[in-house]
Amino acid sequence: MSSCGEIHTLEHLKRIIVKAPLYKNNEKLQTNFEARIVGYQDKIENIIVNKFSEVERNKV
Repeated sequence: MSSCGEIHTLEHLKRIIVKAPLYKNNEKLQTNFEARIVGYQDKIENIIVNKFSEVERNKV
């Protein structure tokens, strides 16, 4: 288990994205990932996954 809500792996990040509810009719639903918006999920996920991968590469 990770402490303090840190994201340690790409799979962990993907699970968070998949679990996040959507926005619906401009009303934000309860969510732990507020950037997820209907119609933009894949694009947002790609941006975040790419950024996460970049950060991981830079740690080496």
